[in-house]
Amino acid sequence: TVTMQVTGDKLSIQSDLLDYTCRPIDQNFCQMSLWEFVEWTCKEIIEFYFPASGSLDLSHDGHKKRSYTHRPRGNFSLGEHPQFTTHRLRLRTKPVIPVLIGDSVPNRDGSQEDKEAFC
Repeated sequence: TVTMQVTGDKLSIQSDLLDYTCRPIDQNFCQMSLWEFVEWTCKEIIEFYFPASGSLDLSHDGHKKRSYTHRPRGNFSLGEHPQFTTHRLRLRTKPVIPVLIGDSVPNRDGSQEDKEAFC
């Protein structure tokens, strides 16, 4: 599923498949199936910290989010990902149930035509 959102003059696109394809090359993420990936990961905005001034740049979203320091995180592995420099992935504390959008899987007792139409 690809989700697009327009906010003012900005276009945001979100794709679980793209996120999965570009997931971190890390033991916490690389062994997951796509289903497990959607269940157990979420994206978070990378907070930019400037050590010289001791300040946190939050201009990209305007507010500080709750910290999840105890959960494994990872950056996208491919620079081609549209959110490569602004977002990273984090493991959830509890899984969510993925919502499948699209045609339903045909009933095994259904007609051959239904099965062929699905494929």
